[in-house]
Amino acid sequence: MRPVEIILYYPSDDYIYYLENNTPFIIKNEIILDDLYKKDNNERFLIYKLSYLE
Repeated sequence: MRPVEIILYYPSDDYIYYLENNTPFIIKNEIILDDLYKKDNNERFLIYKLSYLE
């Protein structure tokens, strides 16, 4: 087994819902861009990791 992480930029609600409800991935970190670059609430990075590796 290897550690696996998924990094999403500008994630849609559908991707987030699927990862959290249909896969063993859990949220590891959320990186919100500062106000200089932020145009809306989806402009962020989400990092997911496999939960069974903890």
